[in-house]
Amino acid sequence: MHKSAPTCLQPEEAMGMQARRLGRARMALLVALVASLPVAFAMPARWGWENSWIENAQVFVLVGGFAACVASMRRASGRSDRALWLGIAPIWLLIAARELSWGAVFADPIAFTADGPQFSSNTLWFKHYVYGIAGVVLAACALLLAVARLDRVIGRMLRAGTFPWAETLVVLLVALASSLAEGHLGLDADFLGAQAQVMEELVELVGYLALVLAQGWVAWATRAMADNGH
Repeated sequence: MHKSAPTCLQPEEAMGMQARRLGRARMALLVALVASLPVAFAMPARWGWENSWIENAQVFVLVGGFAACVASMRRASGRSDRALWLGIAPIWLLIAARELSWGAVFADPIAFTADGPQFSSNTLWFKHYVYGIAGVVLAACALLLAVARLDRVIGRMLRAGTFPWAETLVVLLVALASSLAEGHLGLDADFLGAQAQVMEELVELVGYLALVLAQGWVAWATRAMADNGH
C-alpha cells in the first residue's frame, strides 16, 4: 500500500504554529500566577522549605531555559544572533547556582528550624570567589549583548508587537509577591503564616517559567527577523 510522504510545513506555517503555542503557554502562565496564592495555602508548609521539590523544580526550569538558549544559539544563522544567545546562556546558570546556594544545599544543613533545614554558602571554601567570578561572567554577558545589539532586537520586537509584555508583567508581579512573602516593602505578611515560604517558592517558580517563555518569544522574533532578511 502506498504511503504518502510526510507533509513539510512552510517556514511561515511553522512560525505561525510556534506563535500559537507560545500564546497558549502565555495563557497557562497567567492562570498559574493567579492560582499560585490559593494553591500555596493548600500545600503543606514543608514544601516551601529550602531544597524542597518546589525549589528543585525551579532549578529544573532554569536548566531548561539554559538548554533552550543553547539550542537557539546552535540554530542561529548570524554572528549577532549567536552573540545574543551566548550572552544570555550563562545568566541561566548563575540564577540556578544561586538557587542552590552556590552548592551549599549538597552539604549537610547547618541547622534545622521550624522553617526547615538551613543551608549557608558561607561554609563553602570557595565562597569568597563566587561574587568576583559572577561579576566577571555578567560583564562578559553584557559585552556580548552589546555586540549583539540587544537594543535593536528589543526595538524590532516593540515595533512588530511581539515584545513579551505579559511575561514581563508576570516577573514584576512575582517580584512583588516574593517581597511580600518575605515581609519586605513595609507590608504585613502575617496573614500568610507558615505558608509564606510556600507562596514565595511557588511564585518564584512561576516567575522562572515566565522568563523561559519570554526567551521563547525572543527566539521566535529573531528567527522571524532572520527569515525576513532583517
